[in-house]
Amino acid sequence: MRRYSEAVKADVRRRMSPPHRQSVAQISAELGIHIVTLYNWRKAWRLQGEVVPASEKARKAVREAMVHAGLIN
Repeated sequence: MRRYSEAVKADVRRRMSPPHRQSVAQISAELGIHIVTLYNWRKAWRLQGEVVPASEKARKAVREAMVHAGLIN
């Protein structure tokens, strides 16, 4: 299993966060890091309380679900 430096992980976290908001697939293609590795990192960051947003598509789906459930307007 390949190990990545903290600098690489910080770059990935920056790419996932606003204003960049690159998709996991795009980051994987650009950096050559397996997509499952990127999803695992994002999950770990979220469990640690760090804000790592989902893709714009996923964010819209969550918003639509919240509107439908009457939680927001």
